[in-house]
Amino acid sequence: MRPHTVHGTRARETVLLRSAQLVLAGVSPNSYLVRHVIGARDDSVWRAAEGWNTVAMPSSVQARRFYRAAKQRFDDALLLLEMDRTTAAVYLAGYSVECMLKALILSSVPPAQEAVLLARFRGARAHDYEWLLELYAEQGGARLPASVVPHFARVNSWSTDMRYTPGTIAAHEAQAFVEAAIAIMTWADGRL
Repeated sequence: MRPHTVHGTRARETVLLRSAQLVLAGVSPNSYLVRHVIGARDDSVWRAAEGWNTVAMPSSVQARRFYRAAKQRFDDALLLLEMDRTTAAVYLAGYSVECMLKALILSSVPPAQEAVLLARFRGARAHDYEWLLELYAEQGGARLPASVVPHFARVNSWSTDMRYTPGTIAAHEAQAFVEAAIAIMTWADGRL
């Protein structure tokens, strides 16, 4: 199915309903975030402002794997945010951005070059958003648009070391991080 069009632009802000756990009629004070989600698990229902919508998947098997992981980690991040598990929500939302950037990179190269890129996705550097954006640019990818740069600045403090951080991130900070992740993932999703 073709991406849904609203007023000449692709409708990337879709409503996600997790079939067994989320209800369109508001789940909690954080439910407004659900209106901006770009997708999640295979069992999710996609819905656009003016009808049902499906989102195009990358053609590369490897890119699709990272794309699906991004969507699933983001779905998990939203559920954790709904349960006020803010640190874990930010941690997984950060991984969703990383996976989406990797999907974007892999979708920009011929299949014969994927193995070389996958080998480069190892080690601490592979979690560095700036390095991933540079790698995307090396493959001929576009630069971040000015509208996405502030969102990137917000998420760029993310680190895999968050898994060792005890405590809870303030709810407003976690929500801001998730909203920034949404903006970046929406941009990346539109480039696939």
